[in-house]
Amino acid sequence: RDDGRLVAIGTDDGCIKVCDATSRATIRTFGGSGNLAVRAVSWCRGGKKIVSAGDDGVVRVWDLSAGIGGGVDSDKRAMVHLSGHGDAVRSCVVLSVKREEGDDDGDSGDNKKWKEVVVSGSYDHTIRVWDIQSKETEKCLSIMNHGVPVEALLVLPPSFFKNTASSSSKNKNIPTTPLIVSAGGTILKIWNPLTGKCLGELQTKHSKTITSCTSATISKEVEDGKTVQYKRIITGGLDGLIRVYSADQIFTSSSGEKILHFLHGVKVQHPITALGMSPDQTRFVVGTSTGIVLVRQRSLPPSTTTTTTTT
Repeated sequence: RDDGRLVAIGTDDGCIKVCDATSRATIRTFGGSGNLAVRAVSWCRGGKKIVSAGDDGVVRVWDLSAGIGGGVDSDKRAMVHLSGHGDAVRSCVVLSVKREEGDDDGDSGDNKKWKEVVVSGSYDHTIRVWDIQSKETEKCLSIMNHGVPVEALLVLPPSFFKNTASSSSKNKNIPTTPLIVSAGGTILKIWNPLTGKCLGELQTKHSKTITSCTSATISKEVEDGKTVQYKRIITGGLDGLIRVYSADQIFTSSSGEKILHFLHGVKVQHPITALGMSPDQTRFVVGTSTGIVLVRQRSLPPSTTTTTTTT
């Protein structure tokens, strides 16, 4: 969760466990009623709801207050069931978007300004966008076709594109809503999840399937005390390759195509199944198919700050 106090974990037996990050004690358990493996979990805005998805192809939303401490909650207790995918769901993320005028769904407080949508990526090649706060049950806003099984999704918030060399006031292509990067096969695609439009495609130099991706914003002081931010998207695959791309010019291609520029790569011994980076970018974590977790740690220069988004 954003406050770092709770961790949500999906298990092979279909459970979602919520654990205290300090004591590691399990404080809530959901699912587990004969469900297939849970492959993805994500926290909703405010940290009171959890979204899960897995091998049964169903996306579920759970109320944190409804779980059973140390026990197993019935699948029927899920707040929302989102059905539509024809195969396993490998990734799900939650987006907060500003509500349109008159679209309050009876919410109060800060929820009047924001509504949440869930984006899910599946082995059926599609990315689906769901409105989980609509009065209509299981409202699918858009369906996007990645072309091959989707392994990972990455959210790029509007703030990701601010304060870069390419985000000058003359550039009118800076997005005002979150974008989604889908990864599957050896391809990355960039989407506007609210319109379903593909904004760009990158055929990477991975030789095997991309399994995970993360982003980083690196801020450095330059001449005259000014700060420049460098945007990075990092991918990991079953070929054991970690590849780093610059997203600084993602919206300024002279041909109009949205592209990423390859910077460098690193090879590890085993297939990569997960990537993660600490918010201050002092620790970069790589999960492998052998169960080995690699952690690289470095000191952060005083003039450098970073923010990251991980999937």
